[in-house]
Amino acid sequence: MPVVCGVQGRILHCNRAVWATGPATYLLLHIASYCPLLPSPPPSYQLDNDSDDAAAAVANSSLTYNRPFCRHQREAAMDRNPVEGVLNCVDRLLFKLEAFSKQYGNSLDNMVTQLETLERELIIDTEEGAELSVTAVLIWEQSLKKLRDILSQMGQEHRGMHGGVSKCGKEIDRNFVCDFAGVSKSQQCYELRPELRERVCRLIAEHLLSQGRLDAAETLAQEADINVRDDNRAIFEEMNGIVESLKGKDVDGALRWAQTHSDQLAQRNSKLEFSLHRLKFLNLLRQKKGVEALQYAKKFQQFAKKHSIEIQKLMGSLAYLSSGLDNSPYANLLDDVHWVEIEEMFTRDACALYGLPTQSALSVVVNAGAVALPALIGLRRVMQQRQVANVWTHHSDELPIEIDLGAERHYHSVFSCPILRQQTTDANPPMRLSCGHVISRDALLKLAQNNRHFRLKCPYCPIESTVGDAKRVYF
Repeated sequence: MPVVCGVQGRILHCNRAVWATGPATYLLLHIASYCPLLPSPPPSYQLDNDSDDAAAAVANSSLTYNRPFCRHQREAAMDRNPVEGVLNCVDRLLFKLEAFSKQYGNSLDNMVTQLETLERELIIDTEEGAELSVTAVLIWEQSLKKLRDILSQMGQEHRGMHGGVSKCGKEIDRNFVCDFAGVSKSQQCYELRPELRERVCRLIAEHLLSQGRLDAAETLAQEADINVRDDNRAIFEEMNGIVESLKGKDVDGALRWAQTHSDQLAQRNSKLEFSLHRLKFLNLLRQKKGVEALQYAKKFQQFAKKHSIEIQKLMGSLAYLSSGLDNSPYANLLDDVHWVEIEEMFTRDACALYGLPTQSALSVVVNAGAVALPALIGLRRVMQQRQVANVWTHHSDELPIEIDLGAERHYHSVFSCPILRQQTTDANPPMRLSCGHVISRDALLKLAQNNRHFRLKCPYCPIESTVGDAKRVYF
């Protein structure tokens, strides 16, 4: 799984880093160009030190893109956040389009209805071969003239919106970049390499499966001539069916699944089954089915030991059944946020039981790239200004700056060799000696270089090993 972790001011790879050469790197850069565009870095940095200062400036200049909730807040944030400038421009255009639709939608409907009525009364219902009267011709011409005037006015106003569309495009070009040349150390076109093309297609197919797009995933697998695991397909189909039911506030399917896997959920100390029963009970209260709710409350007995306080609240809500929970102290129990939480809880627990990631590999790569690329583009610009581009090439498998991808994207530990005090890499991986202690490969070779039989004594215990006995460790 591609991931980047920051340690001691540098970006290191753990197992396979996003920075590592291979299909993941190209996919990150290639797909990100078609995803929501990345904001361009600040135009310049005032630096008077070496390249480490340049790297620090880029690392400290990252922006946080939290969209304000109202238009006035977004307008105030435009100068600080380029994303808000584009969003504000788009909002203005959407406001005009909505007003345009409201203004002319009813007028066109009324004119169509009026013309259909005139056609029926003046033409269809009259005798065949009969000529229209002067009054009928006048009414018909006036109606057509009115329609042409409306269409002409619509065309003029619609042409005026073309400027807004063009302005949005210019705003995007001004604030965003789509040229990632020089950001990746090894850019490879997966379309020209069959083995990379197969991996990329498999990533996309697995992502489509995880999103419930089974037909699209199957079509892609057939056209790309790849095999997608049938067991995963059935699992994703079941999970997405349950999630869709939860979105429709139907917990029956999820309850059946939770009861089937009750023992595994209990081992994980999951509250999924109780939460589903809780929502089922609240649905009965929302429908004011008091007798059925009391009968259903017996199911809470098995959860009384762990969830006694929540059960007490549910029982207390019965006192407001006649007047309704909406205006009671228990109104928060009906909040829709509980349905969002149960979807996330089910997805998390189901993926854990089936041994699947909660996010597809494609999502992880694209999201990590969207976070990392702005800082990398800024670093490239600073290096060009400071003429320190060699810093980039001197780090074979590390990034010159640290990029925080967030705690949710930390998947592996980073091993630091206790002998050389260096983090391990693909070129210098951690190696396990016969005694069980772990050191880096470079340290292993240095300790054994003076022995013609390539034997060495462990730095931490008296057990001797050979270079051939050492095994690579994967974190």
